[in-house]
Amino acid sequence: MVSPMVVWGQLNNESLTYSHTIKAADSNSLWFGTRALAFNKNNEYFNKITDGLTLFGYQFNPYLEYHAGTHFVIEAGVYLQQDFGNRKISTIQPTFSIKYLEGNHSIIIGSLEDSYNHNLIEPLYNYEKGLLDRQEFGLQAIFNEEKFWADVWVSWETMIYRGDPKQEEVIGGVSSYYTLKKTENSKLSIPVQFVVYHRGGQIDTNPNRIITITNGAVGVKYKHNLSGWFKEWSAEGYYAGHKNFSPGVGSFYNGSDAVYLNAGVKAKKGFEVLGSYWYGKGYFPIMGGELYSSESFSFKNPAHIEKQRGVFILRFFLNQTIKPGLQISTRFEPYYDFGNRTFEFSHGMIVSANPEFFLKRVKKVRH
Repeated sequence: MVSPMVVWGQLNNESLTYSHTIKAADSNSLWFGTRALAFNKNNEYFNKITDGLTLFGYQFNPYLEYHAGTHFVIEAGVYLQQDFGNRKISTIQPTFSIKYLEGNHSIIIGSLEDSYNHNLIEPLYNYEKGLLDRQEFGLQAIFNEEKFWADVWVSWETMIYRGDPKQEEVIGGVSSYYTLKKTENSKLSIPVQFVVYHRGGQIDTNPNRIITITNGAVGVKYKHNLSGWFKEWSAEGYYAGHKNFSPGVGSFYNGSDAVYLNAGVKAKKGFEVLGSYWYGKGYFPIMGGELYSSESFSFKNPAHIEKQRGVFILRFFLNQTIKPGLQISTRFEPYYDFGNRTFEFSHGMIVSANPEFFLKRVKKVRH
């Protein structure tokens, strides 16, 4: 069965996550399910670091799932993405995974529990990446203990063969937190996150140099439950940065230091407010939010650099569960750029549907 994971990142992306468990009663059974997502994200940006854009479309992933005993889940399906305004389907990708579960631990090979499931902070994982390039394929291990949670994965982005003109690309990471103290109304934890990107290879004909870059963050988070209209407040702080291990890199690109702070409240009607402050010196995100980068991702200003980058983002969310497996999330995120003294904003909406249906009990094969 599909069950939501507990999300401990700074943004509440719970409606975009999924995971699998096996109940004893579901052993040796066949299921049909879908992961469907309709999205709109509009960035009204006019700066030199990241361009304004509009993302509008849907993702659809129907699949068959076989619960092979009490330890294995085998899933096969197809992933489709349609970007509105494009008459062709932008992505058609078969999906297949084998997941082994033992207690609270699991190992997955094939299609990973990807993107938002990694529970990375936004400077390490861009919210928009999950709308543009969500699928990941490789190997993943998930540990879920009472005080410790960790997701360790390797995603093979580009495969090469002998004599290929392109280089291989691999992204891997570790996302984890350890609970220092937990009471009925509060929780104090230490998140540690790490992502690495490697591009290279030994059997290609590409003349470009080898690239190896890491992003990392360590922090502390406190959450406290409330009674009344507001049900929770939280605060968290991170020390973050990147390190470039590629040969022949200039001093500006070798590494960086950054501070990332968040504080927010959640209300009982699904309304949330979160304030985020970022200050970084020379930070370069591998797959994190472009707003946090000191190096430009802009199409029109590719050579632009801001060695010191400070932004404050005020986020407003409304997350509503229509029924189990059907959720609507809207957001409005104005931000202020301290270095350029500019005010810009983005807004978006997500509708996610993740129904799953029992098909039949599979008889055991006698040998």
